[in-house]
Amino acid sequence: MKKLLFLICLSTIVGFTQAQSTTALPAKADKHQKIKIAKELNFSKSQKQQMKAIKQNQKTQMATITNNTALSENDKKQQLKQLKVEQKKAIAKLLTTEQKVKLADLKQKKETDKANADQ
Repeated sequence: MKKLLFLICLSTIVGFTQAQSTTALPAKADKHQKIKIAKELNFSKSQKQQMKAIKQNQKTQMATITNNTALSENDKKQQLKQLKVEQKKAIAKLLTTEQKVKLADLKQKKETDKANADQ
């Protein structure tokens, strides 16, 4: 149960930090990055529970959207994109000021590292 909660929190945070990344990381690197971010943000027990609820709600809504045969593929895509935006906002509300600053620092470092790697 703890591992599941931890993975849910990690996937949420990594999604938050990667915003609109066009390249996917290999699965092992992505998992390692999620663990590192979660450790650095040091979530409280309450935050972990709230993130779990947000993630579960998102999963339910995603299933509803993807299984809705009345929607076109484009409509599904737009609604799923909006759902992701709403999830990011909900998670941002859970973070303390210090965690938001730390997350911004981690995101900036990632962008700098990526820019240096591309050169």
